[in-house]
Amino acid sequence: RREYLDLTLVWGVENLRSVLAGYQAHCNDHRPHRGRQRRPPNHDPDRAIDLTAAIRCGEVLDGQIHEYHRAA
Repeated sequence: RREYLDLTLVWGVENLRSVLAGYQAHCNDHRPHRGRQRRPPNHDPDRAIDLTAAIRCGEVLDGQIHEYHRAA
């Protein structure tokens, strides 16, 4: 996406592939989408989520993106 690539220096084809793969994984596995009831495209509706677990923050793509997950 434009907003991430505006902040990133790409040093070659392999680096670009790595950056795009990381961003694609973030968008498909974590980032909420309005058209999908605020769930990511790869969301498994049969997987139970423990709402009592603590929330943990993780960094993606060298800290440019922060993801929040329930601790298992």
